[in-house]
Amino acid sequence: MIRLLLAAFLTLLMASCQEAIHDEAEETASLKVAAPSFDEVVAANVKDREENIRVLYGESERRKAIRSVSLKLMKRLPASDEIATAAASQEGYDSVLDSYLNSETFASVILEYSKNMFEMGDQVADGVNYNEPANLAAYLAVNDLDFREILKADYCVNDDLEKIECSSFSDSADAQEYAAGAITTQAFLKKWESAFNFRRVSKAFQLFACKEYPDVKDSGLSAEMISESVKEFACSDCSPACISCHRSMNARASLFYTFDRKGQFNPNPDMDPEAGEVTVRDVATEASTVDDLLAEGAEPMYKGVVLKNIRDYAQHLADGKDFRDCVAQRMINFAFGKDSTERAPASLANVRESFGRNGYNVRSVLREVFRSPAYVLAQ
Repeated sequence: MIRLLLAAFLTLLMASCQEAIHDEAEETASLKVAAPSFDEVVAANVKDREENIRVLYGESERRKAIRSVSLKLMKRLPASDEIATAAASQEGYDSVLDSYLNSETFASVILEYSKNMFEMGDQVADGVNYNEPANLAAYLAVNDLDFREILKADYCVNDDLEKIECSSFSDSADAQEYAAGAITTQAFLKKWESAFNFRRVSKAFQLFACKEYPDVKDSGLSAEMISESVKEFACSDCSPACISCHRSMNARASLFYTFDRKGQFNPNPDMDPEAGEVTVRDVATEASTVDDLLAEGAEPMYKGVVLKNIRDYAQHLADGKDFRDCVAQRMINFAFGKDSTERAPASLANVRESFGRNGYNVRSVLREVFRSPAYVLAQ
């Protein structure tokens, strides 16, 4: 009898253990379900936004918004059929918006915006076409190209928005090695030439990082690596305001010494300042060399990486978060008609990330902004 009871007990115990093991296996299996991928999360977010758009927008909102978009992109009021199409549905609004973004007028609008951004254009002087930087920006935008090419291109663009060789280089091999998009066009180099190349460096940082010096994200050079020729501040306890800027400015400015004051690639300029080639000091009659910026043996660096030339620096800048956020901010403020330095609305923070994900496509980021609740409901 005892044996029978013991056998029954063992049978029940084994069954219980097997059930527990089975339950644990099922729980473990459920935990092993793959987490959604990054692309799946993005797709889900996009779907949510599309659903929100359809809930938030009505005929009245779309009618007002397409009027503002037309004034911005087409420089005119929308036609009656465009208003009717856009107001009728979200699909209709999108189709009218796309027709604007793909129009020839958009090309002229983005070109004019770029001229204002670069603070130059509509002028040819001394053989220099001052439209070159803006032409490159417009060319990239209307051809749906990666906008990082604004700092990476080894070509220039003429007034017909066609690729050409840059006038700042006499040899295509030099252009391939040293060209850095807009900031090595002859127009940019000549307009912003200055003592020690500091204006060239400051303008590039302002345009493509939307910031002024000091660059708080770059520790730059140590005090010992900076030449005392510019200012006597190569110490740890003097003129901290000066060194906070010059520790990064000097390294970058030194890279422009291979370009002369005429805007030409010229690593061996005439050292007579009156010839108009060599970089000068604060006193325009004194020639300057890299030794004025860097101590003997020091190498230019960007965020701890040694730089070979200005193209090297420009590529690092273009691939960074500051560039992505700066260009996205400029496009958002262009859409809203605000100054480029204003911070973008918090509700459009996702636009910066999507700008990078979508291949740095200008038309794509503008489309996203013009469709956003932040824009449509603000009109």
